[in-house]
Amino acid sequence: MSIIRKGRKNNPARILSTSESKETDEPEIQIDTPSGIKWTSKKHSPKIHDFTPQHSGVVGNNLNRSARILDYLQFLISEYLIKFIVEKSNNYWRRQLKRDHLEVSEATELNELYCFIAASLLMTQNKQLSLKEYWSKDKLFRSDIFSKIMSRNCCLSLLKMMHFTDIVGHTTEGLYKTNEVVEMHLTMHFSHTIDYV
Repeated sequence: MSIIRKGRKNNPARILSTSESKETDEPEIQIDTPSGIKWTSKKHSPKIHDFTPQHSGVVGNNLNRSARILDYLQFLISEYLIKFIVEKSNNYWRRQLKRDHLEVSEATELNELYCFIAASLLMTQNKQLSLKEYWSKDKLFRSDIFSKIMSRNCCLSLLKMMHFTDIVGHTTEGLYKTNEVVEMHLTMHFSHTIDYV
């Protein structure tokens, strides 16, 4: 079945898409990119994995039905990673204050960053037009949960000071500020906690 768009009097109709797969004898086209990704015109057939309790999901599952939401969050986002982000963010904040000749103010802590992550996850379920509206006292936008988790100023300060590296300056690599977190913490942590078939 094809979807046909009718043209004007002088323009012929065009086929925009088709739901029927037509096998053609066209040669396969491959394109190599600088990042090493290979694009191909060949039809992809995904591998379907069997989902069994022995080969999928959380490894060393210490979580049970009585586990709290915080237990799941701490299992997936390790305390070691949060401590790392707290340390790098505080180092960055101290450098910024020293550069601007200001006194060192209060640094962030482990629990505060966990609250920030929880609030950020909750924001995806309750969309607002701007960040400040999550703490609005207007009856139309009001959502008391965010002010119970953390203050607006605290959230905005954390957004301003959050950092993932002590590297100062620019390198040739575009994502140098997040490499250490992704490679050393997230990849390593997920490879030990989640079992992929």
